[in-house]
Amino acid sequence: MATIAEALGVALDHHMGGRLDAAETLYRRILDADPGQADALHLLGVLAGQTGRADRGADLIRQAMAQRPDAADYPSNLGALLDAAGQPAAAAAACRRALALRPDFAVAWARLGGAAHRMGAADAALDALRRAASLDPADRDSAGRAALLLRRRAVALREGGRLDAAFDALRRAVTLDPGSADGWLDAAQLAHRLGDRAAALAGFRAALALAPAQPDGWGARAALLDEGGESAAALAASRRALIADPTLTAAWINRGAAFLGRGRHAAAAQSARRALALNPTAAAALCNLATALRSLGAVTAGVPLLRRGQRLGSYDAERGLLSAILYDPTLTEEARYAEALAFARRRAPAGLPAVPTFRNDPAPDRRLRIGYLSADLRDHPVARNIAPILANHDRAAVEVALYATDPRTDAMTERLRGFADLWRPVAGLGDAAIAERIRADGVDALVTLAGRFDANRPLVAAHRPAPVLISAHDGGTSGLPGMDALFTDRVLAPRSGAERFRERPFRLPGFYAFDPMTDAPPPHPVGHGADRPLTFGSLNNPAKVNDAVLTLWARVLRAVPGSRLLLRYRDQFLEPLLRDHVVAVLAGCGVAADRLVFPDGAADRRHHLAVYHEIDIALDTHPFSGATTSFEALWMGVPVVTLCGDSMMGRVSAAHLRAAGAAELIAGDADGFVAIAADLAADPQRRAAYHAGLRARLAAAPLMNGPLRARQFERACRALWRRWLKHR
Repeated sequence: MATIAEALGVALDHHMGGRLDAAETLYRRILDADPGQADALHLLGVLAGQTGRADRGADLIRQAMAQRPDAADYPSNLGALLDAAGQPAAAAAACRRALALRPDFAVAWARLGGAAHRMGAADAALDALRRAASLDPADRDSAGRAALLLRRRAVALREGGRLDAAFDALRRAVTLDPGSADGWLDAAQLAHRLGDRAAALAGFRAALALAPAQPDGWGARAALLDEGGESAAALAASRRALIADPTLTAAWINRGAAFLGRGRHAAAAQSARRALALNPTAAAALCNLATALRSLGAVTAGVPLLRRGQRLGSYDAERGLLSAILYDPTLTEEARYAEALAFARRRAPAGLPAVPTFRNDPAPDRRLRIGYLSADLRDHPVARNIAPILANHDRAAVEVALYATDPRTDAMTERLRGFADLWRPVAGLGDAAIAERIRADGVDALVTLAGRFDANRPLVAAHRPAPVLISAHDGGTSGLPGMDALFTDRVLAPRSGAERFRERPFRLPGFYAFDPMTDAPPPHPVGHGADRPLTFGSLNNPAKVNDAVLTLWARVLRAVPGSRLLLRYRDQFLEPLLRDHVVAVLAGCGVAADRLVFPDGAADRRHHLAVYHEIDIALDTHPFSGATTSFEALWMGVPVVTLCGDSMMGRVSAAHLRAAGAAELIAGDADGFVAIAADLAADPQRRAAYHAGLRARLAAAPLMNGPLRARQFERACRALWRRWLKHR
């Protein structure tokens, strides 16, 4: 006759094999022979729960627990039964009893996690599931459920603005469940938003390795690569996204952005139009199309697109509009001013104190901490212009803090970092958080650089992060009510000028500052050009070369028979759409295509500057004149003829020419522009004098005297600091 232990083993075999009726019969026979047999009571209770008799099963397991109070698996199975019966609180209590007996019981932790989750105790559930996964690495179900809870927590944290905490939750989620492509994608997208480029790239790489056909992952990776300047890789990623899903609007948008980064503006426009065909309200596509059109010389056509994006609530469209209006020759200065004020009204945060409390030491003559906020602290015209000032600040009088809102770095970044007492990378922070960082650093005067352009953050100033707020290198007024001053000079912003400013124009003796371009080739020798026609030229961005500019240049070419016009900006004038438009406009003005020259793009700055050896006279643009471009032309000994405009951006070339002692090249109207250019074309000796002497004139000018410019900046900041002390 079989023993009870043998009979229990046979019953358990039936139970595990799914032969539940046979198992129940044997369990009952064992209990008939020994009513207090704990294992039979326990297993019959488990079986009863499995067959829909939860109350009877729970009663049997409790009887078993009374017989064997030290058996941890009894209350653990009771917890599973109760949870399945819709009693999570009782289930959790049973699991805790099991864990009190056996703290390393992975199954009980897992069951406690499930019960706690159903009770709405997310923290307790997460803790229990993580304990289960750590005790039993093979328990991928607990790890996956814990990861899912962390991802849900991350959503709530992100919606509450706690981005760092949300990212930490996602990082822990993918550690628990590294096989979740969605988890990696969530983490990568948030890392991207926080400005952690390395973490974002790693996340996208992991997500796409797990799910290679995931269009959203490829599309998001394309956006990240494009922002980092890796436009070729971004194009490849967007192509993969579109292979997976040709109807993915975001992928067409990212493809367009990547084409913009490659300087392929016609292709960018085509991609933007594909995106808009899929989603006419895709504001990012409207921005891409407007940017592409501007770079194809059609800025006026792009402005309505940006206004559409603005009406859709797109911040990027509003920022793009603030830039575009500087290039549009159809707008008045009053209209540009009104646009800046409207941006400030819509976007400046409400409810901030007009005069916040600052803890800065109020001593008027102490060492000032001047902060500079910029996305362009790399090889960029703004960085090249601010470098001579940063390099020459009087360290006894000034402490420098640099706030970088773009994570990209290069050799110029490292150079600028060397001039800073404080270096703060703030790309992943919101406007309010950046303002708080600046305030906590005790900055006395904050200079926001080129606020409306690139990835700059003009609305940081709306949070009043420092006692003194200064705008510099912007295209016009910031429109912000709290901005104290805009640094400019008497040429850029004459007191009787038409341009209007919300802030006080602080007119320095001179605004622009440049370092010598030591990598530039020498100006071409006198007499060069006898073997070719007299050549006018412009190396300005084609965004500045609107139809009104082309019409004015055509008048110059007609006034100088046999002359030609050279146009180059990287490779953009080689784009058929742009080149054909330029040819058509000039042909309509009586200038044949054979008088136009479109040289290939140069690989580096030295070769770019050497193109000036083929230009006798540079023709400027309007209403947005050359800035760095005009300085480079003058440094290369090429005279620049400019039409002095009504705005700061229309008067930059005039400022450079006055600094170089060549104010005679500044025209007050279109007739004067044509006359100056034609007279200069007819006077080879005068041109030779310019070619021989302009570089030396610039080198001796105040705009290349870094220490002088630094003192002027410092005195202005000190005056504004004292003014704040007086009126605070």
